[in-house]
Amino acid sequence: MFFSERILQGMGLAIANVAEMAIIVLAIPEEKRGRALGLIVSGVYLGTSVSPVICGFLVQHRMEVFVSHYNNI
Repeated sequence: MFFSERILQGMGLAIANVAEMAIIVLAIPEEKRGRALGLIVSGVYLGTSVSPVICGFLVQHRMEVFVSHYNNI
């Protein structure tokens, strides 16, 4: 079940990224388009790089909050 949900999540994100790029290309003037696309792509990769570190820190130091939350469901 988890694997199929991750596949669905990845497909949705792929569709959203394509739509995001298309909107930026249509909305931003051509002379500023490279900078806008660069900022968006760098934000995506920064989030992808930093999120495991943040999640690892939270799990390491705040695991009891996560465990108690899921035990109460």
